[in-house]
Amino acid sequence: DVNLLIPGEHIVRIFKSENIQLLDFFILKSPTHFNYVKKNLYKLEVSNSDRAYLRGLDKMRGSSVDLEIPIGQEVTYGSLIITVEECRYPVNNPTGDAFSFLKIFNSMTNEYDFQGWMIASSPALMALDHARYDIWLIRCKPLRSYL
Repeated sequence: DVNLLIPGEHIVRIFKSENIQLLDFFILKSPTHFNYVKKNLYKLEVSNSDRAYLRGLDKMRGSSVDLEIPIGQEVTYGSLIITVEECRYPVNNPTGDAFSFLKIFNSMTNEYDFQGWMIASSPALMALDHARYDIWLIRCKPLRSYL
């Protein structure tokens, strides 16, 4: 059950096994990165979180705010309505490479400006494209909070 890694593709679907939950999506940074991911694919165990920490930047005001968003709830930031569908993190590194599925709705245009996975360590790979606001994932809160 693997829609496997094809060099040149940016998003790759990876399966979930019964005993190890793997990334649903993984962003390939380069063809060299493809070989690394292929070798280490089965080593990554992740855990689900009940909330995500995001940072919002209002470019017009020059101010930022940290947002703590529970999974499945909406939070309004300016004209954006942010919903976190999932937030996952590596089991052995809860402050590490978190990734989250976000939906960001623009109430001014009545359209989604962003729907997809955002990775904390590489926010520019899948970024919100908005004239006024930047939103990026900081981390997921571990279920047993280490932080």
